[in-house]
Amino acid sequence: MSAENAAVSNATASNDPFSASAAEVSSPAGNYVREGRSFARLALAPDGDAWEIRLHAGGDPEDGAGIAADCEVHARGRLRDGRIDAAVVPFEGQTISVSAADLDASPASIVVALDGDVAQVESDFDGCSLGLTLGGRFQRED
Repeated sequence: MSAENAAVSNATASNDPFSASAAEVSSPAGNYVREGRSFARLALAPDGDAWEIRLHAGGDPEDGAGIAADCEVHARGRLRDGRIDAAVVPFEGQTISVSAADLDASPASIVVALDGDVAQVESDFDGCSLGLTLGGRFQRED
């Protein structure tokens, strides 16, 4: 385990890995909100020597009746040089479920570039409704 991940693991001793504490200020672990009109939340949590990513997004309310449905995606990857390169993993979510077979047919990834309290997210996951953007600039909220 790297020294960076060990320090983060030691700082995250609570039962809820997606809640941040004052001890994690220098860690990327925590919750982030995307700037802009459409809803999106990003949660980053250490999990052993990897990082778990949970990304939830919704459509732009200005789209009216054509608004994209809410969607989520879960991924795991390693933190290196301020960046998490993660593969989407199978999960049962609140708005969508993704199986190993789904990912065999259409593998996907999420990249989170970290800069202080800002996380820049890119994803090629295509399991959400058309018109829904998962990526963007996220600001730490806790």
